[in-house]
Amino acid sequence: MSKKKLYIHIGSHKTGTTSIQHALVLNEGGLAARGATFYYKDSLSGKNLLPDLHSWLTFAVPGRVVPSGLRIKEPTRLASELSGVGTDVIVSSENFGFVFDQREILQLQAALSKYFDSIKIICYIRRQDRHVISHHQEGSKLNRAAEYDIFGHSTRAIPPYGEKHDLYLDYFKKLSMWGDAFGDENMIIKVYDRNQLKNGDVVDDFFGLFDIENFARVGQKNSGLGFVRAKLGHLINRSPIVN
Repeated sequence: MSKKKLYIHIGSHKTGTTSIQHALVLNEGGLAARGATFYYKDSLSGKNLLPDLHSWLTFAVPGRVVPSGLRIKEPTRLASELSGVGTDVIVSSENFGFVFDQREILQLQAALSKYFDSIKIICYIRRQDRHVISHHQEGSKLNRAAEYDIFGHSTRAIPPYGEKHDLYLDYFKKLSMWGDAFGDENMIIKVYDRNQLKNGDVVDDFFGLFDIENFARVGQKNSGLGFVRAKLGHLINRSPIVN
């Protein structure tokens, strides 16, 4: 039996990932016409809940992402489930960006390579100063433990620099872990900048990777809060009332 292709979209955060994920769900028919399926079954219930693979990742240390990051739950079971889809497969989780231990990625590669001849890693990266502003704003929302741990609750637009920020923002180190595991030739790295995206849109750009021109569009998802609302959110989140 011939093996299939797998595409793993690993983010990054704040590069239109939520819009991409919802568009993939909305266009399942178009993907099927090209022999591909977007897989997003929940790891516990086995149902299609949120359009991502977040449930297959968990904190190495409960509630803390610094310094151990996230680990990938049951990579052997995940690989087996993906292999049973019957077509080429697309998966997506920006939380792969919180995997800081290369051993996790190597275990995933070993499990997946038994079933897939071709595995491509897709990642959009954003200029770090712009990224940190948006990602820090994300941490002003409720239930964002990883963002709280990395960026804290400063009321500045950019939080004071700390070495822990390199865990996420050192793109070379992070992407090298994936390249070393899956092969540099299998890395699809795109710059999240309207001037470099197809039609100035990340969803258009992503679907262009699969030569899909006509697809149903979704509105912008999970957009930034803006400085004032984010500042208020950080003040609330760091207050003793919340904690």
